[in-house]
Amino acid sequence: MLQRILDYLPVGMFLLSLFYFYFYQRNEYTTIFYLLGTIANVCVNVLLKIWLREPRPGKTIHSHIGLFLAPFNNYGMPSGHAQFATYSLVYFYFVTRTHRKLIPLFTLTLFTFLILAQRIYTNAHTVQQVMVGALVGSLLGALIFVFLQ
Repeated sequence: MLQRILDYLPVGMFLLSLFYFYFYQRNEYTTIFYLLGTIANVCVNVLLKIWLREPRPGKTIHSHIGLFLAPFNNYGMPSGHAQFATYSLVYFYFVTRTHRKLIPLFTLTLFTFLILAQRIYTNAHTVQQVMVGALVGSLLGALIFVFLQ
């Protein structure tokens, strides 16, 4: 049960970030760039999985994410959960850097570490797959922020 909840924690991060950018900050550009970055993040993840074709450490996972992405769900490099979590965290960090909002930033940081640990603990990914996903997500978060400027 807890694993299932943690599997969907990136959705919570997405909704929390989206809510913050759109309703609290009331900045359409920040919200649009976050959404575009999320789409770019998914595309980069799928392309890297196609290119690298590194299998997951455990058994084959049957996809529940749709027919288009199902063939790539059995590849583990890089971890999509780790990539999205760090993308959201880094983007949020840079957007709020001048007016730190500690509670949302702490919450996203906690979610990120929970996601990274859960992916390794449940054997959904190797440590290397999670670290590469975290690195790619962090770079994309910073890059999308630079485009926002």
